[in-house]
Amino acid sequence: MGRTLGNDIVAFAEKLFTVDRAWIPDNRGGWRVVRDRPVVLFDWQKEQLRGVFPVSNDGRPVVQNYLDSEPKKLGKSTKAAIVAAYMAATEPNGEVYICAADKDQAKDRVFKAIRFAVEHGPLGDFARAYRDRIEFTNGAVITALPMDYKGAAGGEPVCVIFDELHSYSWESERRLWDEMVIPPTLPYGIRWVASYAGYIGESVLLKEVWERVEAGGLQVGWPEPICVYRNEVAGWWGTIIQGDEAYQLVPWGQGERGARYLQEAQESERPLSYRRLFCNLWVTNEVAFCPPAWWEGCKDPELRPLAPTKDVSVYVGVDAAVKPGGDDAAVIGLYRDGEKVKVAWYRVWHGKDRREELRLDESVEPYLRKQAARYRLAKVCYDPRFMVNVAQRLRDEGINMVEVPQTRPELGPRGQRLYSVVQDSALAYYPDSELEAAAAGAMAKEIPQGLHIVKGAGKVDLLVAMSFPILDVADFSPPPVSVYAEPDPGAYHVDAESMSRELIEKGGIFSRFGLSRWW
Repeated sequence: MGRTLGNDIVAFAEKLFTVDRAWIPDNRGGWRVVRDRPVVLFDWQKEQLRGVFPVSNDGRPVVQNYLDSEPKKLGKSTKAAIVAAYMAATEPNGEVYICAADKDQAKDRVFKAIRFAVEHGPLGDFARAYRDRIEFTNGAVITALPMDYKGAAGGEPVCVIFDELHSYSWESERRLWDEMVIPPTLPYGIRWVASYAGYIGESVLLKEVWERVEAGGLQVGWPEPICVYRNEVAGWWGTIIQGDEAYQLVPWGQGERGARYLQEAQESERPLSYRRLFCNLWVTNEVAFCPPAWWEGCKDPELRPLAPTKDVSVYVGVDAAVKPGGDDAAVIGLYRDGEKVKVAWYRVWHGKDRREELRLDESVEPYLRKQAARYRLAKVCYDPRFMVNVAQRLRDEGINMVEVPQTRPELGPRGQRLYSVVQDSALAYYPDSELEAAAAGAMAKEIPQGLHIVKGAGKVDLLVAMSFPILDVADFSPPPVSVYAEPDPGAYHVDAESMSRELIEKGGIFSRFGLSRWW
């Protein structure tokens, strides 16, 4: 059987799937980047894709479930985008879904790559991109789907892409996974998972998938560190690539450039993040919030509590707790001085000292009212669990009270920013035993949105309160992007197959499956 754009996914990609930056060989034996041209795949990627979509099977998938797991920047999202676009283009009226934990993520990476291909290349002659869907002239539709299992019920997808399955940890996300299967009424279809390794004890769904894939037989003949598995009984195939030596598979990971890229990643990432993202290894999701030396380095012997003034904006965090013998209730004020975030003052009501429930209207509320009279409180960020009534009364008095919902999208970025401020020694606190012990024993849970500060060996309430206003007071410019992080990993080089425009018009995918131009 001859290869056409309708039965060869590699030919389809290298002729039609335009990427922002494609790596091609130069005439000196090196590599160069070309903008806005179809992707060029490596041999191992061609073999991977053709193994799932063999020409001998008319380009149709031979397995319904596939895991593509590899380190960061090796192009798994671009491959997933190619799979989605190919299935839509070759299946008239087919339903293709890109699933993620939220709609913004669903429209990022995979959907963004398909949109770019449609808007900047020949694929745009046969498809149109909208806000959260891409429509093909053969009636097929690609939809960016948020975490909405109820809305997904009843569909008949010919292709489902799950991007970063490691983040699926809630029951609603599991139900979306259960809904988005290839229905038995279709002769073929594929559910494609593109994800790094996850967190032990949290990324349960991905772990199940990973173990199901590894339970299959390991295929021989692949170069290290590529591991290919086929579990025919469970209906799962997969490719798992681990270790930072994987970067030898791509040009930007080789030689001095690759060594610098990985060195920079090791220096900028938390150790466990490096292992998970750049080595594709499973890690525990709880780590020490920061090394003691970092926290000690933020102590400024010359600093003193901020004297009463209205000339400085103070941002306040409140972590309230009321149970007898329970957690501490903490209030802390921060202000900006040049490139430093400085502690203005703080107050803690210790849970161990309480024999009865803490009355917030007799403790935290009057303290905040007093500080508002002495300082210019720009914002008071608070945990709403016990502070709703207090916050409303203070808000009625003109104090800017801002609720911080205790959710991952809210807490993750705040914990991550506080971590970065401490790491960069951009935080300064005055000598004080409670401040000096604020981070002692503190742990943090790595979540997709950043770092969630959790209890460790010590008290974390003061540290948590400090994290609430940190996004407002630590409004630093982002660091410059490394030149080593520049290339788009979705574009690789191996000799592209020569297929002319005439093939597209006469014998290719479009005439075969009834696609027509928009014009």
